[in-house]
Amino acid sequence: MVLSIVDVPELADRITSLLSLQDLASCILVDKTWNAAFVRYLWHTVPSPFGHLDAFRRPFQRNDAFFQILRNDYLSIRQQQECSAQNNTRCSLSSSSLLSRYGPWIRRLSLNQYCLQDVQQQVNTFIAEEPSTFQMESSGTPDDDTDITFASADTSDTFPAATLSTSTTTNAATTATVNNINQNAADSNPTAQELILHLLKHCPHLQSLELINWDGTDADLAFWKAIAADVVPCLVELCVSFNNRALTNPNPTTVSIPSIILANCSNKMQKLTIPYTNKSPQWLQPLDTNGEDTVEDEVDDGEGGQVDRGLADREEPLLGMKVLEFNCYEHHSALFMSTSFLKRCTNLETLHVGTLNDDWSKALRACTKLRRIKASSSDVSTVRLLTDILSTGGLLNLNDIEITYDDLDDNGVTDADTAALLSAGHKGWRNVDLSTLDTLTSVALIQHCATLESLKVRNTPGLTSDHIRQILSSSPRLHTFVTLDDGEYVVSRVGHISASSFIDLDSATNALRPWACEPTLKTFRAKILGIPRPDVTLTHYRLPRADIQGEQLLQEDHPGQGREIQGRVYERLSRFTRLEVLGLGHDDRDFGAEYDFVKDADGEYVLGDNDYQYDCLEMNLDSGLRRLGVLKELRELNVFRMATSIEVEDVEWMAMNWIKLEILDGLNTEANELDAETWLRENCPHINSNPCTFQF
Repeated sequence: MVLSIVDVPELADRITSLLSLQDLASCILVDKTWNAAFVRYLWHTVPSPFGHLDAFRRPFQRNDAFFQILRNDYLSIRQQQECSAQNNTRCSLSSSSLLSRYGPWIRRLSLNQYCLQDVQQQVNTFIAEEPSTFQMESSGTPDDDTDITFASADTSDTFPAATLSTSTTTNAATTATVNNINQNAADSNPTAQELILHLLKHCPHLQSLELINWDGTDADLAFWKAIAADVVPCLVELCVSFNNRALTNPNPTTVSIPSIILANCSNKMQKLTIPYTNKSPQWLQPLDTNGEDTVEDEVDDGEGGQVDRGLADREEPLLGMKVLEFNCYEHHSALFMSTSFLKRCTNLETLHVGTLNDDWSKALRACTKLRRIKASSSDVSTVRLLTDILSTGGLLNLNDIEITYDDLDDNGVTDADTAALLSAGHKGWRNVDLSTLDTLTSVALIQHCATLESLKVRNTPGLTSDHIRQILSSSPRLHTFVTLDDGEYVVSRVGHISASSFIDLDSATNALRPWACEPTLKTFRAKILGIPRPDVTLTHYRLPRADIQGEQLLQEDHPGQGREIQGRVYERLSRFTRLEVLGLGHDDRDFGAEYDFVKDADGEYVLGDNDYQYDCLEMNLDSGLRRLGVLKELRELNVFRMATSIEVEDVEWMAMNWIKLEILDGLNTEANELDAETWLRENCPHINSNPCTFQF
């Protein structure tokens, strides 16, 4: 007897945990046996109808199917209640709705208020205009008269785009009831909150809930109380985020929601993300000098009721809490409940806040298992508080730090402050993410190469070529090295590594010295410059380079030296055999800066080419690109604002040899690479090509 994986539930559980929704959708189409075995796993995760843009920037996928199911189910239940109240014996809708059958399978649920309202409006319009196509379930046994199939979406991270096709046998009474529902659909217009509460009643095994872009209006208080009392105690993960309107114009409900949620967390909770803001309304008083809450015990909830200010001041420990994120959108945000709640999370490993000050000191010192801190709106108080705690024996397990801030703000953080923080680390830093890496900080960071696994920094005024070489050559655990941002910010102080430092030749053998990160590096985003390019004498705008650059162009010592250097650079890159992301360029232009505009060869005003890379790799086969054929894991290549010379044969080679390639950014479509970009778009649509254009 041959067993199938569907015959062994434990094996099916293990296998499905490794499959994407795309794969699961394929599994349920095999036959009825596989459908019955795997359809429940397809319902385990129900993401928001607007798919999130993933790491490889797949386009957004709209999916209204699940919310149509929810809408239909809600209307069906409401109609049954109305019929029951009227003792209408002609109502014969099935007591087994889709949510009743599939809701218990849902484990992860993501709901976006904007999307839900939009979908709700679309479904209402659909029902009003096409009532004959709005089908409800008939009475009878669902498994006998309903064939449920799913059609998969194009991406692996989106709930199936189409949901069910039903073939039912309806009687006259059911038809009359359905028509009645259709005729009254416009009048049965539940709010988003009502729909969600209806849905959650059918999800008794829900483990993760994400509520995105919520208003937090005064009318929502009853909704949030119901969520906190009935749902939060059963959750393992909860993420709540407000929209900008709720954050910039807070009301009693907005202020009360975090404390209501915190008060109802149980030992099951492992990850909690809640919003808060320093836009404190007049009824929220500031903390006193001891960090204790000085507000009144109760505050009006906007509906004539009161909200208990002491809800967050529980004392029982939350042993399951591992990740705590106070989503901060403003500076100096420290609501009263934050530190009191933190004291209960004795096993906390990750903390995400906006800023930190002395009010947090005692609670942080009690977090003996804390490994990661992310301060996303940091100022000097944050950096100095962490330095003080580390220097005095606290946070012994902290080895992952993210300190970011807006470079345009005067936050008071100096190079010496950040260097002192890195130097105070006890066990060596594993992951470091900083806004700025200046000279002293770079020197302090190099002392942690033995443990360093990931370095991300967007502004590198003090990071020299030699610093980069030391980090790459001395970090045996390094998997991520990023000194170029992804184009979201305009950064003018970006360090680079020279080609000679990157090659790092042993003078005795004329061979490349082995680097410690060669077997581990997966992401490399940095500029490699210093290559003589006699083929590039003009700028992107056909002006002499010397006139723009104001510096002596690199000259070859002998003909062909530039290509020889490029070959050695390719050789070094080829040693990173696990490389998945290779970013040698980035788009750092500020299209709104009038002072950056110059005249081109035709006398037209164009955006200047500051920081354009000219003495860089050509990235074509003639210059030695074939050496990178060993990078079989490569998924992303970025050559933005580089003087590359990529032709059709080069992108053909890339597509053939880098079979996992999904993104190619920066082809110069206004210069010499339009044909290559056209070929890529027409022949490899699965590769997302984002060309470099100077038009806006």
